Amino acid sequence: MSEGAPESAPLARRARVRLWAERLVTAALLVFVFVRLGPQLGALVGVAPDGGRAPHFAFETLGGDQVDSEALRGKVVVLNFWATWCGPCVREIPALNNLVKKFRDRGNIVFLAITAETAPTVRRFLKKQEFLYQIAVEGRTAINTYKAFAYPTHVVIDYAGRIRYRQMGATENIGAKLENVIQSILRDLELRRPPASR
Repeated sequence: MSEGAPESAPLARRARVRLWAERLVTAALLVFVFVRLGPQLGALVGVAPDGGRAPHFAFETLGGDQVDSEALRGKVVVLNFWATWCGPCVREIPALNNLVKKFRDRGNIVFLAITAETAPTVRRFLKKQEFLYQIAVEGRTAINTYKAFAYPTHVVIDYAGRIRYRQMGATENIGAKLENVIQSILRDLELRRPPASR
């Protein structure tokens, strides 16, 4: 045997290990991109994935109304988990307000903003910044149930109580993305109605 043969075996082994490491990194990146960007891509084209049944929530809004997810069945529910100290949350409020205004005349869409903060803190904030969503304060239970551990987090629930969109963290054009998902759900609902009631 030549003297170079023993050295080529470790080189070949290192090359195989490096190839598999590259494959694993590539696979991990693809999974990350799919998980992170999948909902956004779906929202851009108006097709959002079915994320399963939405967990139950119940709370009182800042205005004193009782909100229970079971009572909202049959409606589109748009949730925003936010905080007054969250810069990206505050920056997207004008776009969210425009969304509320756009769908204001439809009785089948509910916009809810949930924060862990207290009522006095939120009321002080609302003196400076209008927010048209119904606001629930001290909503830690809902935040934990929906695993909204980054602000802002948006969740859209369809008329059947299924999660159709979820965005955790700030993203560009959130108003347009939410509108696309809402319009997609409304089209689905329209298609499910008997022809005589359309």
